[in-house]
Amino acid sequence: DSIRYFKLASQRSTEMLKSIIIFPAHELVVKDVKQAVSKIRAKYPEEKEDIELIEQGMYSSKVDKYFNQFYEQQENFLYYLSKEYLLVLDENSKISQRQENIILDNNHLIDSLIEKERFVPEAIQNMSNFEYKVF
Repeated sequence: DSIRYFKLASQRSTEMLKSIIIFPAHELVVKDVKQAVSKIRAKYPEEKEDIELIEQGMYSSKVDKYFNQFYEQQENFLYYLSKEYLLVLDENSKISQRQENIILDNNHLIDSLIEKERFVPEAIQNMSNFEYKVF
């Protein structure tokens, strides 16, 4: 086995590597774990086991439960596009219908979790309450 750089256009190898560092893949970038932990502790004091795991750095599996405590605000990839890009969406009615279906599915999931007396992750709550801007 080998690890190599390659050119995207030609798909040809350009250089063999002796080593590489591969970081764990997850969507979470935490600037201040202590701040997130203090927010979680204030809002969910009964979740002592989760708080301990997060303090130990094992928080990637806990993100959806405490999403709002890890981030000040939600963002998506559109926030990172500069104004020089043009994004064109067509079939607005299909997009709107898909949006409504996602919200309905999330609301059904929330109802089901509440009925089973289970924890409702904030990420699911956020999606159900998410407001989309149409220009």
